[in-house]
Amino acid sequence: MMTKTLFILGTLGTLAALPAMASPITFSISATGSGTLNGTPFSNETITFTEVTNTSDITTTCFTYSYPCAPDQADNSVTVGGVGYTISTDTYFFDNSINVAGIAYEPYQAYLSAESSSPFATYGLTTALASAPYTLYTVGSTDLALSGGGALDITSFSGEATFSAVLGSPTSAVPEPGSLGLMLAGAIPLAALRLRRRFTASMHRD
Repeated sequence: MMTKTLFILGTLGTLAALPAMASPITFSISATGSGTLNGTPFSNETITFTEVTNTSDITTTCFTYSYPCAPDQADNSVTVGGVGYTISTDTYFFDNSINVAGIAYEPYQAYLSAESSSPFATYGLTTALASAPYTLYTVGSTDLALSGGGALDITSFSGEATFSAVLGSPTSAVPEPGSLGLMLAGAIPLAALRLRRRFTASMHRD
């Protein structure tokens, strides 16, 4: 009995010493904005920036500045009025020492950011953060290069900025084309079987 107890305690001690598991995390920030998309003007559309990364990749140093940031990468996305595009310029999400969080392409050059002492004074980009509105805070350039040669120029933002962080693998409500084909392939025989059963039942009633 003593041996079993020591084994259990030793196992629990080992588990407690293990580091926290890394997890996918999705950052998102959005606000109402106006500008041009591939030369076509738009006004008062919802603009949303998104980055999908991993909590284990979050660093406490952005370039030479000591504040948390997500990896600098060129496959972050932006949606304008619900239509999505990939950003070809390296961009990253950050949370810096002046209570500002958002997406930037270099230090102090943000595309869109939000300001609030709570939670950004203590947030480290490694935990979930429920979607909430914050004071809009923007600095620097708003010209974005998009994949495929397109361009997004944001001339102004208005209202508040909404920021969120979601832990776990991102999911899509819209099936991929291949998945949709498989769903339809399975649904057709099922529908035929139901019709056959209804026809047979009708014949028996007659």
